Amino acid sequence: YGTSGANWSTIARIQRRLPYASGIGLLGTQRSYFDGGSGSLVAADVNLRLSDALRFKAEVAFSDTREPNASWITGGENFKGRTAVLDGERYQGLAMYGGLVRQSKHWTLRADLMGQSPTFRAEMGFEPQNDWMRYELGASYNGFPNKKWVKTWSVYNEATQYRYFDGNLRQNHHLAWGWIQWGSNLRSSFFHRVRFDEVFKGVHFSNLRTFGTNLNWRPSQTFNAGLEWNTGQSIAYNETELRIGREANVALTVQVQVGGQLRWNHMLTHAQMHELNATDLIYRGFIYRSGLEWSLTRATELRLVGQWDAFNANLLVQPVLTYRPNAFTLVYAGGQYVQGAWQAYLKGQVALGS
Repeated sequence: YGTSGANWSTIARIQRRLPYASGIGLLGTQRSYFDGGSGSLVAADVNLRLSDALRFKAEVAFSDTREPNASWITGGENFKGRTAVLDGERYQGLAMYGGLVRQSKHWTLRADLMGQSPTFRAEMGFEPQNDWMRYELGASYNGFPNKKWVKTWSVYNEATQYRYFDGNLRQNHHLAWGWIQWGSNLRSSFFHRVRFDEVFKGVHFSNLRTFGTNLNWRPSQTFNAGLEWNTGQSIAYNETELRIGREANVALTVQVQVGGQLRWNHMLTHAQMHELNATDLIYRGFIYRSGLEWSLTRATELRLVGQWDAFNANLLVQPVLTYRPNAFTLVYAGGQYVQGAWQAYLKGQVALGS
């Protein structure tokens, strides 16, 4: 793998707002590489309130990719009769989403369908995977005792099935999740997930269980801290020999706010996986991320993000300057440094009407 050359990128978004927090919109993106090749995308979305309790959302996107003849990618798995290397091929892709949500004071019920074809590419977005369809049913119940020790609580159940875009099974899983808002601004949550079936690179795995918990404490407007831990069985996805390991992950987050103008966020995540015999190590490492947000004026904000990935010995730096002169205009100017290369961007957004 290598690094692409310079490119010119454009994003255009039009949205029509409708009553009752509804709306329809169109999106277009275009990225053209100076050395050849391009990626285009057009998309439409709708968000409609069908009744006081029922809401419908849908999105559809079409992509058109024209590969350059370049050495950025020189290997990988072929897909739909096309090669992974950049050899001048052209192909189109499809992404979709549709969902219904019914919500009352205590109950929330939802059904979602979404997917991406193997040839879908989002040049101006981050899509870590394609070639999938996802079907999901979820239900939650919310309680509001508002007592001294327990303020609110919620439980949630979700059943999900992943398939490849051609219909072959990819994963079946169930998720149980819940949280409690205690007094003194303390919040705790827990989850338990079972992957009944998962097919990865032609290998079938079954009955993989993961559970975890989270604590978050916000004693004041100027300080917030959280601790998350989870463990269980998982596939060692990046290993040459596919197998099941036992993973354990812990994350610590801290946010400090000074004078209402300066916010400093820290996140430290440590992850490790052992063989099922609990002695031999498969991997271990950490990622530290820090973000500084400084409100220079009422209209201007500076954000600086730095991240160190100890797994890959990789440094990431992202400075962003935001300017909002009024409620209808927004301008971003920023860049990104990663693996010794800089990338700059400029984005403007104007609301033309209600």
